[in-house]
Amino acid sequence: KAKILGVRCSYGVMENLLISGDLGYEFESKLIAFGLAAQYALNPVIGADLPVDLAVRLAYGVLDFKFKDLGMIEFLVVISKKIEQVEGLDVYGAIGLVKALASGAKTELMATIGVTYALPVDKLSMFAEFTYVKDANSIGIGAIYAF
Repeated sequence: KAKILGVRCSYGVMENLLISGDLGYEFESKLIAFGLAAQYALNPVIGADLPVDLAVRLAYGVLDFKFKDLGMIEFLVVISKKIEQVEGLDVYGAIGLVKALASGAKTELMATIGVTYALPVDKLSMFAEFTYVKDANSIGIGAIYAF
């Protein structure tokens, strides 16, 4: 059963830096969720010829525009790889920490695995992912438009 319906837009601000914005609607509590993230590609910085792409991601998300829960901050190391055998298919994984900003909240381990597939429509792709956070696992399916 879907709990949140959302959209994601991303914008390459400069070489190696991607900014993303998420906006969603949480059905049960009727709250609007949003998030902002910055992802920086490390391969050009470290100068290594690696078989995967590496990045770091810092994100902030909140489930309520009134900021009652103060939101959460995520720090992740992201690994991605284009699948050469299937045009437009990428796989990715991330591992890091998530910290809810509410008083007394613990820092938790966060891990994500997913795929993206570029659609025949310019700059539009689909994604599916599974995210593990203690007591808050989630499955996401959606569309991404890259400006």
